Amino acid sequence: MTATNVTQSLPADATLPPPISPVFQWNTDGQFIQSRPTGTRLNLLLAKLRNNTGGPVTSFEVAYDFAEVLGKVGEEVPGLRAFYSLTGASDSWVAVPALNSATNGPLTATLNVTNWPAGGALWLLWGDDNASGSEGAYTIDNFAVSNVVPLVQPALSITQSVAGTVTLNWTEAGFTLQQSVALLGTNTPWADVPGPVTTGPFQTNNPVGSQFYRLRP
Repeated sequence: MTATNVTQSLPADATLPPPISPVFQWNTDGQFIQSRPTGTRLNLLLAKLRNNTGGPVTSFEVAYDFAEVLGKVGEEVPGLRAFYSLTGASDSWVAVPALNSATNGPLTATLNVTNWPAGGALWLLWGDDNASGSEGAYTIDNFAVSNVVPLVQPALSITQSVAGTVTLNWTEAGFTLQQSVALLGTNTPWADVPGPVTTGPFQTNNPVGSQFYRLRP
């Protein structure tokens, strides 16, 4: 499944419990999203978020109110299953177990996205399986994003102490030092410095010529 496979806007319906439907629905009276699958293997709900903070993000919190509004007799997978992806590509989805509960009430999950680039998109995906027996109905309400944690950019300094010996220092933990013999844009053959080195200072001797360094989160 890719994000581009989920294209239909939510149809509107005011009924509660919701009628059976092959897609998630928007409840116009309650102002929430609802699902009660039929005719499909599962219903899918996709949300697209964009990082407009002005810098990379390492984690954030997702919260909403979950409710079961119709009994789940025969449900093989009670509740919803949640995933996220930074690309929306097939096989890129990361499960979010904290949002998989079938118990009524608020749900909260911290998504450790490591490096969500500024201006970049992120997709949240929910799945509601079509049960073999009586179909349960679920709702999502009061969706919110909070506690956005920016990625701290390290300061890397390079000092030549003696001929052929270079010392590198950086200010933040959680980064891995990489090296390359050339700068080729997106095709640069970067490799972790043997170790890998995750804390500075690091001292190296490169008698073969110029070496380029970078820190990756």
